[in-house]
Amino acid sequence: MTNDIHDTLQALLARMEALGARSAAPPVALDGSPADEDDTMLPTDHIVERPIASDLTPFPELIKAIPGMERDFFRQPLDEASRRRFLLNCPRNVLRQYQALVLNYSGVGTHTKRTDAQLADIQFRLSGLTRPIDLFAHDVLVEGSIQVTQALGFANTMHELLSDLASVVTQMRSDNICRDANLPITPIVTNSALEPKPLLDSQRIVEQAKLQRALHDAARPSRTRKGKRTGQSNRTNKPTQSDPTSAISVPSYQRSSRPHDSKKVFHSRPQLSKSQTTNTPHKDMTLIIPRSKLRDIRREASRLLHNPTITLRQLSSFIGKAQATTLAVLPARLQTRQLISIRNQALYRGLQWTSPIHLSSMARQELQWWIDQLKAWNGHSFLPEVPQVEVICDGRTFCTLDNLASPISLSAVEPTSPHTAETTTREGSRYVDNAQLVERPLVSSPPPAVVPPANTHPSSPGPSRTRLRRPRSPEEPTLEHDRVGHKLRRLEDQGFDDNANIIILNRDRNHSRRSYNRIQRAYIDWAHHHDVDPFIPNPVHIVNYLAYGATHLKWKASTCQAYRSAILDLYSDKDSIVKDSTYIEFFSALNEQNLLSFHRPTYDIAPVIRFIHNLGPNDTMNAIDLTRKLCWLLAICGFLRPADLERVDDRRTSRDNGILRLVIVAPKEKRSGRRIERIVAIQPHEDPLLCPVATYLAYKSNIAFSVCVRPHPVLSQVTLQRLVRDVRNYDRPIGSERISKHIQFLMEKIPRPSGVLLPKARALGPTLALASGASVEDILVHGSWASSAVFDTFYRLSRQTVSNFSTMTLTSSSGYLDTQPESLANEE
Repeated sequence: MTNDIHDTLQALLARMEALGARSAAPPVALDGSPADEDDTMLPTDHIVERPIASDLTPFPELIKAIPGMERDFFRQPLDEASRRRFLLNCPRNVLRQYQALVLNYSGVGTHTKRTDAQLADIQFRLSGLTRPIDLFAHDVLVEGSIQVTQALGFANTMHELLSDLASVVTQMRSDNICRDANLPITPIVTNSALEPKPLLDSQRIVEQAKLQRALHDAARPSRTRKGKRTGQSNRTNKPTQSDPTSAISVPSYQRSSRPHDSKKVFHSRPQLSKSQTTNTPHKDMTLIIPRSKLRDIRREASRLLHNPTITLRQLSSFIGKAQATTLAVLPARLQTRQLISIRNQALYRGLQWTSPIHLSSMARQELQWWIDQLKAWNGHSFLPEVPQVEVICDGRTFCTLDNLASPISLSAVEPTSPHTAETTTREGSRYVDNAQLVERPLVSSPPPAVVPPANTHPSSPGPSRTRLRRPRSPEEPTLEHDRVGHKLRRLEDQGFDDNANIIILNRDRNHSRRSYNRIQRAYIDWAHHHDVDPFIPNPVHIVNYLAYGATHLKWKASTCQAYRSAILDLYSDKDSIVKDSTYIEFFSALNEQNLLSFHRPTYDIAPVIRFIHNLGPNDTMNAIDLTRKLCWLLAICGFLRPADLERVDDRRTSRDNGILRLVIVAPKEKRSGRRIERIVAIQPHEDPLLCPVATYLAYKSNIAFSVCVRPHPVLSQVTLQRLVRDVRNYDRPIGSERISKHIQFLMEKIPRPSGVLLPKARALGPTLALASGASVEDILVHGSWASSAVFDTFYRLSRQTVSNFSTMTLTSSSGYLDTQPESLANEE
């Protein structure tokens, strides 16, 4: 049986070999002819084997050596302080470039700029990773070998920094998606059991999508059966003919049906130099530009042209005013291109609004064009264009401007005084100083009939803007309400030319009086409310206004005096007011009602000292604590204000024999009406944790190591190497307000009675020095006080002296008998 099976298998194998030989094709040569069997076989070097994939299973010692490998590599961002602590432990390589290349082309879109900023941040972080690599290579070459602990430390450092970079990229991806999907941007999450882990939290996406859909449905207006929005009128507008005029004729506004929208929208296709036929049964409104506005634009262009240095804010202000005349002066956009280019380049370089800029020759030609053309303009349109315009204003029902002999076409309404609006539906008054104009294609729609409730309060805010600007009053001050504008007209009426006006109204010179604008505007509003002329000097009106504030608003005497100074700045003839007997008597009575108290609590800085000691050495402190410590120590030891620390020119800081000398450029103090440079010498302390000099050196090496040149906060033509930096961006300085917050953080550690304000560092420092035995002369010199009366009245917090006058006056002396009165000696 076994032999039969064996024979069968042999037969099958023989048959399979025969079939294989029959089906095999003969070798073929390259020319198509059968190849000989003796030809050499082709080489097999072109077949390369792939490496076999392998996995690393970490053992306990490896996990202990690099503990970060168990965490999510893409979701472990480091805080800024920890990341900089990693990098600051490694020196900077002077041959490497750490700053990413700057985008020097401004003609790109917002999306490109945002993407470029993200990529530049990644490049900057990648350049920082070379610092530990360079240090590791340096140590290997110097020592000739490397220890295991050093190698593991290098591996952990690189792992944490690479994980931080990967987490930053994860955050950027999440932010981009949330921004496009209108979702709130939140930090990345770390807990997820999915593999691979999702970029966003699914539950959060669903919740936000439902919220967005609900808000969209709630904001969408309802529709009637006919498909029209509710509240819309079905009336057909009949055309009416407006009065012929050379100004823009625009029909009355149409109110929006949205209850939250209080803006009024004007729809028109105006002909600039001809009369306009409107499509509304309401009254027409004529928009004109007063001659004073033309004069102001021309004079502002002249000031910019002849002033050697101008600020970025002055240039932007002129650009906005010039482009507001686009509908009437159609070449306006062409004659502001160079000015806009200079402004955009300055903003891209990160300059402040107070930074000085220089105009190119092409920009000066544009300014000269405005000066020459506006002088000879007849008020009509430059080109016979018919623009399509939508005017948006702030909630008035109609507006009547003053009639001029030669009206000028303008695209925006800017009256100089509020008007009372009255219609058939309601009555009220509105300020109309906030008219805006937006150019866009005209879209006709039926006029809505639903009238939203309007706030008739005079101080109601105007329409919201679409561009981010610095915080300011909701209503733009007109020329009549502006202090500088009123003073300019006053000087021109007196005969002063432009050169004298530029010097007198220098922006840097009037920096300290900027607060006058708000006070003067409040006084002008009060005067208009009482039907008096605020620009005619009258001591009775000033006394009545200040008496109202002192009685009803509980103003202190110092507040009334500050308001008095601001109001007097409106007038050129102040003698007729300040010499008035009733005026003098009012302020005398006001001062007599207020007591000047010198009672102050005792301040103990021991809690602050303990807090600083608990922070530890300067090199191990985080950025925010080191910045607070530096600001507080310099303010206390140098008798400095927050504004003084802001104005330190660190390029001129020196250190001689351990004494730190700071140069403060243009502080608040003046000498003979001139600004000064104050020199403050700060000596070291024996305790290294309390030493201001050691704190300064640590701050310079860890935070303020880069160049940070910015314009002076008051003198725009002066630049400073700023000392105090932003804890989030070491290349950006901070202002006096943020410095004050840093100082107050430590001042709040000082115990004080309830209701007592925090002491100022400039007052607490000299008070503590006097209590320790310092002389008043040294205090005055160190604090740069002009007299002891100023220091004693406003800065001295304690009346306690070092000398014990009880002991000095009550201790008997051996020479008492020799100094007794002569009458007693004669009696003996």
